[in-house]
Amino acid sequence: MTIEGDFNTLFLADILQLLCNHGKTGVLKASHGEHEVKTFIKNGCIICVMGSKENTRLGNILVNNGIITLEQLESSLEIGNQKKRPLGKILIEEELITEETLNRFIDRQAEDIILDMLLWEAGSFIYNDLDLDIDDLIIPRLNIMKILMQATRRIDEMSVLVKQISDDRMRFKISARTEEKEALKLDDIELRIMGFIDQGMTVREVIDASSEDEFHCYKAYYSLISSGLIEHRKTEPTRFEDEEEKYYSIVKMYSDILNTVYEQARPALGRQVVDVFEACKPQRYPWEQALLGKFNLHNPIATNVHYITEALMDEVDADQQQDLLIDTFNAFIANLLEKLPGFIGKSATQELFRKIEEQLARL
Repeated sequence: MTIEGDFNTLFLADILQLLCNHGKTGVLKASHGEHEVKTFIKNGCIICVMGSKENTRLGNILVNNGIITLEQLESSLEIGNQKKRPLGKILIEEELITEETLNRFIDRQAEDIILDMLLWEAGSFIYNDLDLDIDDLIIPRLNIMKILMQATRRIDEMSVLVKQISDDRMRFKISARTEEKEALKLDDIELRIMGFIDQGMTVREVIDASSEDEFHCYKAYYSLISSGLIEHRKTEPTRFEDEEEKYYSIVKMYSDILNTVYEQARPALGRQVVDVFEACKPQRYPWEQALLGKFNLHNPIATNVHYITEALMDEVDADQQQDLLIDTFNAFIANLLEKLPGFIGKSATQELFRKIEEQLARL
């Protein structure tokens, strides 16, 4: 059985509950922009959850929480590759972690990835029935109903949190009350967030740099704002920041279209889709190569905007920048649409054109 489509907030929770209640065995893959989560289900039980965000990987979670060192992680991953065994099993065999501690972090990892996924406002999903081999897996102990209830509460809380932070490109600064942080007994997340804020990072950069999911970062920001320890940095933007602001909407529009192309092509191309995208970046002129050289759909939008703005200011005359940026993205998409029909077929190409037209109509 295959189920696929687009979703809005909480719709994905209904799909997940349906699959579990009906005792399904297979893989549910959900995508939101550059992020992807795969949920493996066996007889209605979630047996594994994998997220594309680097900070959701088990090894990174264990390192960030001081359970193992980076050197131990790298060594264990190498051993795991050689023996074709999962990381958790290797960590136990090498006596770097107890089974009880590992189980606790696997439970937390799976729960946090699912909760973060259920906060996505929209995206696409596909479920396929699939026989799963679970002999080497350490199965997370999850209560799906408890997770769905938590997700509902988080969605309600996020609607309050985002009122304080309306744009993830906002920057905050440490206030004069910073000496009070000891008395306020800040937790580890809040202290870490304050450290990133002190480096002048935007909210999005802090979320990407931290080891926490988006919800906990927003919650930490809300707590720090409410206690008066941080405040919005209302400084005059630099010329570079002005340029970034000018090109943000253009880059986002084309990124959304390219993500649609990517999702339509990926089922047919698999991992080869990345190589096809790279090959279709326009190479006619040096400035085209510079503009999209570091562009990657898996980067946050703000990161791609930063790279493109740098290239524009270095390579292109000011009065031509916007036109050449649009021409370059148009050439990129044209190359993809010319090449993809041979890979994905006529009907999938027609569906792709329909989706792009819908996106353009909403602009």
